[in-house]
Amino acid sequence: MEHYATLSNGDDAPSLSNGSDETLSQISHYSSAGDSHENIGGGGGGRGDGEFKGLMAEIGSLKAEKRELERQLEEARRERGVVAAEAHRLEGEIERVRTDLVAAASAAMDADALAEELRAERDKLRAEIEKLSAAAELKERAIAALERMVGTLEEAKEKAAKVSREREEDLMKRNALLLAKIQEKDIALTKLSKSNSSLEEEIIKLKDALMVSKERNAVLEGEIGEKTNDAEAASPAPATAAVLGAVALGAASAGAAAAAAVTAVYLHRRR
Repeated sequence: MEHYATLSNGDDAPSLSNGSDETLSQISHYSSAGDSHENIGGGGGGRGDGEFKGLMAEIGSLKAEKRELERQLEEARRERGVVAAEAHRLEGEIERVRTDLVAAASAAMDADALAEELRAERDKLRAEIEKLSAAAELKERAIAALERMVGTLEEAKEKAAKVSREREEDLMKRNALLLAKIQEKDIALTKLSKSNSSLEEEIIKLKDALMVSKERNAVLEGEIGEKTNDAEAASPAPATAAVLGAVALGAASAGAAAAAAVTAVYLHRRR
């Protein structure tokens, strides 16, 4: 009984899980012994029969316990495999985490170096920005000066345009006056041209008259010469001499008048 009790407390569970034939043969031996004892003892086998039934019940319980232990063992094995796989996975994860930590530490060092470079670059950029700001301020001042200069130039341009307009207006007025004077001169020249045409006609007439007068004078002079010669030869009377003198005086007066008219026309044209 102690042996079965020992089996029931689970200490020898591995031997049950292994399916030991020795244990089963012991159980079969006790079962056969009970049968023989019942057959030999005759009527006194009631007590042995009760013990046998108790043993068989205990054997059934042990078998059930064995199956439960085997199931638990199988589950334990499966759990151990799962735990081993999980442990392996965790070891890999730990290794990966260690690698990540090393990489992170290296990255942190690189980040520190990069941060230092960035700070230096930032300081450099700030200095450059200050220079650019100063240059921009100078440019703004130059632009303001240029704007003032442009304003001055615009004012000068407006003044020049005003002066130019005034000059143009003055020139237009002068041109208008000159045009009026030119028109007056043209009218005067037209009148003078007409007057000159009339004077030229008069001069032509006077020239013709002068030529006629000269011809008459020549004829008269010829006649006077002939009569003078005849008078000298015949000693003419004083009346004949007076007539000849009057004729000569009239011819001279006509020539002088024609000459005076030509001179007057010439002087008028010169004006």
